[in-house]
Amino acid sequence: ARCEEYAEVATLVMRSKGIPVSIDFTPQWPDRLYGHSWCVFPTLRGKTSMFNPFATNPDYPHYSHAEFAKVFRRTYGYNGEYMDLLARNRGNIPPIFSDPFFRDVSEEYMETVNLSIRLMKGKRTDSRDVYIAVFDNSDWKPVFWGRRHGNTATFRSMGKNITYIVLGYIKGHLEAVSLPFMVDFSGAVHYIKADPDRT
Repeated sequence: ARCEEYAEVATLVMRSKGIPVSIDFTPQWPDRLYGHSWCVFPTLRGKTSMFNPFATNPDYPHYSHAEFAKVFRRTYGYNGEYMDLLARNRGNIPPIFSDPFFRDVSEEYMETVNLSIRLMKGKRTDSRDVYIAVFDNSDWKPVFWGRRHGNTATFRSMGKNITYIVLGYIKGHLEAVSLPFMVDFSGAVHYIKADPDRT
């Protein structure tokens, strides 16, 4: 089964026993294929304890070596900002999420940074909404959305030590509107420009 299915089964079993388990997920790993889902529950000390369903016990190190671009939690209530994004674009957005029932919990997992990214000149988008993407070793996959303000785009609470790119959704297709860039451990942005003379 997929990790989403493992998490859903474990959540149903534990909720039936009165344990308030939720599902957290990252839509895409920043350095390989696919995303990941796992289970979480609140502890008596007010923190969140995580576990990989049918694999690890609570508080066992869960992908401690992995880096996340974004982490979300499934919710009963819909995400108002995501619904606004859908409404502004009349549903014409890339399929980042399968439903609007989630909230951003990235800051519970890592130190994050708010990004202001320089866009390439002459690149137009169908709307002011743009998308930040990571590379899965094959394609650029969007993991969150932001807003374009002139020649810059802003994104909040992003993971560090990851390479990203900004994409625009233009006539149903994702197109790069920035150079690729690396966000280092300090949160500084380093743009990457290919040199065709030194391949």
